[in-house]
Amino acid sequence: SVSLDPALVLVCVENDSRFHEAISAVGRWSVSVLAESQRGRAAWFATRGRPLVGQFDSTPTRRSTVTDALLLDDALVTLDCATTDVHPAGDHDIVVGHVLDLRLERPDAAPLLYFSSRFVALREPGTG
Repeated sequence: SVSLDPALVLVCVENDSRFHEAISAVGRWSVSVLAESQRGRAAWFATRGRPLVGQFDSTPTRRSTVTDALLLDDALVTLDCATTDVHPAGDHDIVVGHVLDLRLERPDAAPLLYFSSRFVALREPGTG
């Protein structure tokens, strides 16, 4: 998150990715935040060169009623956003979005984190 009032989030999008082209063209987009148990799914969607057609065949999805973007059915959180700013940052753009809608789908699940070039578990302080 970037701001609570107004509600803003950011995503960093690689300049030569297909998502960069899509997010630049439409201005309204959605984010599905994955749970820790969904490492395989995250790895699949991060795979360079995965086929455009059929990439969601094994993933249950639905269309957002707010942005018409694709949402993953079993995501931890889903957000619908409208682009407010884009800031160039090396080989990525920092895309800031105004949150139009937010749904906490799985409040008891732990979030999936990416740190030091790998997926890691979120741990409570003092638990290892």
